[in-house]
Amino acid sequence: MTHHQLVVLGCPGHRRVTLFAAAARAAGRPEPAVLPWSDLLRGRYELPPGAVVRLDSPGEDPEADRLLRGPVLGPGYAPTRVEGGPAWYAGVTAALRGLAARPGVRLLGDPDEIAAMFDKRRTHALLTAAGVPVPDALPGGPPSGFAELRERLADAGMRRVFLKPVHGSSASGVVALEFGPHGRVQATTSVELTPDGLHNSLAVRRYRSAAEVAELVDRLAPEGLHVERWVPKSGQHGRAADLRVLVVGGRATHAVVRTSRHPMTNLHLGGARGELALARAAAGEHWPELLATAEAAARCFPHAPMVGVDLLPHSHWRRALVAEVNAFGDLLPNLPGLPEGPAPGLDTYAAQLASPAYAFRGSGNGEAESADGSLPERASASGSVTTRSSTNLRRAPAVSSTDSPFPEPLVCSPSSAAEIPDMNEVVGSHDLLLVTLDTLRYDVAAELLAAGRLPNLAKVLPPGGWERRHSPGSFTYAAHQAILAGFLPTPASPDGPHPRLFAARFAGSETTEARTWVFDAPDLPTALARAGYRTVCIGGVGFFNKQGPLGSVLPGLFQESHWAPELGVPSPTSFESQVAVAERVAAEQPPDRPLFLFLNVSALHQPNWFHLPGATREDGDSRETHAAALEYVDAHVGRLFAAMSARRPCFAIVCSDHGTAYGEDGYTGHRIGHEVVWTVPYAHFTLPASPQEPR
Repeated sequence: MTHHQLVVLGCPGHRRVTLFAAAARAAGRPEPAVLPWSDLLRGRYELPPGAVVRLDSPGEDPEADRLLRGPVLGPGYAPTRVEGGPAWYAGVTAALRGLAARPGVRLLGDPDEIAAMFDKRRTHALLTAAGVPVPDALPGGPPSGFAELRERLADAGMRRVFLKPVHGSSASGVVALEFGPHGRVQATTSVELTPDGLHNSLAVRRYRSAAEVAELVDRLAPEGLHVERWVPKSGQHGRAADLRVLVVGGRATHAVVRTSRHPMTNLHLGGARGELALARAAAGEHWPELLATAEAAARCFPHAPMVGVDLLPHSHWRRALVAEVNAFGDLLPNLPGLPEGPAPGLDTYAAQLASPAYAFRGSGNGEAESADGSLPERASASGSVTTRSSTNLRRAPAVSSTDSPFPEPLVCSPSSAAEIPDMNEVVGSHDLLLVTLDTLRYDVAAELLAAGRLPNLAKVLPPGGWERRHSPGSFTYAAHQAILAGFLPTPASPDGPHPRLFAARFAGSETTEARTWVFDAPDLPTALARAGYRTVCIGGVGFFNKQGPLGSVLPGLFQESHWAPELGVPSPTSFESQVAVAERVAAEQPPDRPLFLFLNVSALHQPNWFHLPGATREDGDSRETHAAALEYVDAHVGRLFAAMSARRPCFAIVCSDHGTAYGEDGYTGHRIGHEVVWTVPYAHFTLPASPQEPR
């Protein structure tokens, strides 16, 4: 019977090698031999007869890196340099193919598949052909520089993208690029621009001048760039989150949530492990589908014994796109196997050793695959370790974002419910502001907030950002009848019942509690008027125009109401005109009387094409024009908040009444039962009294 010796191709002394060796010893296997990458690249090595070679990353071997990239970078070579990816790729793939050609050597992995995984464009094409969901890629070949990239992105309607060096890893050279209104541009990256080259850094920085961004892209372009749409990810605790799923032998065995306040979640760039239990709970019945997506990606590389699949969760953890497939994605210390997977409780290395790929007879130990192909139970003895970067990095100070048009991004946390104050103390002592952002979609609101495109709203929203809620109606009239009766949008989480801020007295109500302000009136404006408030409506869409019986119902609930054509949907300056009315109302308010101001924002409702610079009527309305309208609202909302907090504290509620569709599943508009219609953003907060100086 043939005996095989297990050999690890890796970096001697690195955690990848030592942790795997510890797992092998715990499994009763002999100590694996180590073939250094630097020896393989020099061609100076010998292998024992019948060697089975585990292929691991060369990324931690400084000598290997010098051999691979040094010749092309010349005297300017440094381990921190970003450039040299094509030379690194050519050297690694050639070395693996040469190793595979050695007689009597068996590789645990296929050099051609590893070559594909280290080519982001090939990976994207393979996944797309297999029907695996991936972010949209910019059509055509790699851009030659910033000018070409900007033009092609505009043609493709892509304003926010990731630029990835085709042969990069560990976020080296990755740039999150976004274009804002009025020609603004921002690049978020760990790349440091220096006269002697591009360098990886531990500090994520933001370049905001067009000249710097152009220089950055122009210097990265010769490496070859893969360009993908920037997908708004689900979050945890106000941080962006993604999911690394380890697939061993075709089965998802491990999963880890990675979170960050930056677009890149890599741990060495300030990312942190998130809470897997929260992710599973948020995904609910869709959790197996996320794992199945990772397994589908792994099937595109059938000869790989293991791959690490990076998922971009979206739609509140219910769906995911595949961002990367990593040939060496198993360095996840102290991570137990998924309880429902084939390796429960095992660490990543023990799970691999127990998989069919390692079921060969070695010196002193024989392994056999079980009859049903499942993984036998193993114990792990990896020990406690800490996580650090697998990329050589130079430390650099972070760039300040002071006075930037792009503030530090906030990421919405759909799972964090808003803190509920005692409304019995609020009513009477505070002015009240209710703003309905007519037709605003939750996904657009969350995306813009996370991208830093709502600087004025970001100043006042709670730390978790927008809360994801469900509307009580699918169009303006129905939703506002409910909202103005105290039925605000309901938290979109299953842990109800959810207590309400306001409620008409109703026997048996399960959403009324001690903090709820309970009233005896048919609607909230009437109840607040009876409590001494001046109630004012500033209308927007047609249901508030008072031009007929139907348009008079909702404004008729208030003591006074305002509407004019310049406040309505067709006006490109509707919101600033509405704010001007609000400023007059607040300025004339008697000091001893509280104010309840309701404002229905019309700017987001179709038509909204005119809010996107350069758009024409023929272009029509779209998700992009919807987003541009929200940016327009944000530009003026600070005046509204200042006016409402000039006399006393103001308790504010800002929410959408319903969303609207722009072609999703063939639907356009609202008054339909679609997720983008019933899912809305919501926030409430207190604006402290800020008396304004007399002018």
